[in-house]
Amino acid sequence: MKFLKAFNNSAALVEDDGTEKIVLGKGIGFGLKKGQDVDQSKIERCFVTTEQSDEVEQVKEFTAQTIDVTNQIVKLVEPLLQAKFSDYQYLALADHIDFAVTRINDHIDIDPANNDWEVKNLFPKEYAISKK
Repeated sequence: MKFLKAFNNSAALVEDDGTEKIVLGKGIGFGLKKGQDVDQSKIERCFVTTEQSDEVEQVKEFTAQTIDVTNQIVKLVEPLLQAKFSDYQYLALADHIDFAVTRINDHIDIDPANNDWEVKNLFPKEYAISKK
């Protein structure tokens, strides 16, 4: 895989056998120049791009912190739920985390007690995992 462009330190555009892909992983885009090989051991997630790829635009907007936190959560949750996140689920989670971080950074009042009962009772297993 050849490095093409960094979106941030944890997201990069690469070329792999003539196909453009977005790869995610801690430090994946740090210090690389166009054409250099990507350290494949750092890749935690890979998305194949298309001409109308909304994922490309979405990933460009995420901070490195959002991607790192999403990767940590996915690594924790997948074995506990005995499930594998699809690309769509991964991006939805990253988008949710990014929005939450933005709200916190913008000091918007957040009252988790308003949704606590509903989440706890409708998704008890997931709620227990979220406490970790």
